[in-house]
Amino acid sequence: VSGLYDHSSRGAALHLNLIAPDGLRGKNVLDVGCGCGATLLALANHAPASVTCVDNSPGMVAFLEMLFLSNKNIEESLRAGGVAELLPPDLFRPAVEYFNRQRRRFNASTFVQCGGKVHTRMMSSIDLSPEQHGCFDAVIGNNFIHWPINSRRAELKKLNPDWSDDQILNSAIDDVMRSLAAVMMPGGAMVLMEPKNFVVCDDDAVQEKQCADFMTSTHPLYKKFQAILNRMIGERYGVQRAVPKSPGMFDRSRIPIILERNGLWQYEVAHEESVTCCDVPYSQLLRAPMVLGAINVPMAEKMALGREAVEELRRTASQAELEQPLYSQNFFICAMKDNY
Repeated sequence: VSGLYDHSSRGAALHLNLIAPDGLRGKNVLDVGCGCGATLLALANHAPASVTCVDNSPGMVAFLEMLFLSNKNIEESLRAGGVAELLPPDLFRPAVEYFNRQRRRFNASTFVQCGGKVHTRMMSSIDLSPEQHGCFDAVIGNNFIHWPINSRRAELKKLNPDWSDDQILNSAIDDVMRSLAAVMMPGGAMVLMEPKNFVVCDDDAVQEKQCADFMTSTHPLYKKFQAILNRMIGERYGVQRAVPKSPGMFDRSRIPIILERNGLWQYEVAHEESVTCCDVPYSQLLRAPMVLGAINVPMAEKMALGREAVEELRRTASQAELEQPLYSQNFFICAMKDNY
């Protein structure tokens, strides 16, 4: 799972460095939906002057600050946060080593060595304003924009019960995009990476089918894991849940229209496939808390359910299924703001 996020973060940072006038060196960059810092680390390779990291999760911001902006012992911090109790020992130790490597890479970067600044803000991106937060040369969001859009959709649905689903979606997209465009400098660049789940290749039926056939959500063990979990929570908690389907949010042919009505223009929408060879059952375990988000039980209980489901998955999976890699289809929405 970390490999997929690292890959898409590096891809987003690379695209942003390519489309930003004269690259990112010496620029002020806004990282929206920063999470625990994978995109910050990717940006550090391009030596910006500063990165402002925004996320509405206090836990994510606190973890990023611990990992990259402090000298706190990582293993002790993870144990203090209860991670050692949530992960089995054969996953906890690699997690500690992984985060130690991330910190070493960050501290060795030109960005850090030359005095680059990192600012953190715990807030929703939709609340950004140029008056309070200033403007940025570049904006990046990795696997992010569907979160504030869906949050805004829920708000608009309550406020406007007579609106159609399309009206609600288009208004939510505009509200989020407008807030990002407002804090971009004239001539600024933006890259938003969204996985295939949220992008429909409505302008290319062949590509749409190829991408849909090679996604994490079409992996046979993903489907089996979801079915096992659904059976468990149905039996134990009386909760009925279907296997998630790709929601679709952006028709690719309409992305230029969305950008233009919010003061931006499309540079390109680039597509890149990521193939990860890993322990697929364990990768599903790490997604269990998100999968079980609607179940009101403690995190430790969710992880225990996940481990139980993984054990059943291993017993029932074929060797061919275990060896099949995970695919991620990433779409990089690259946009610019006019010079006026």
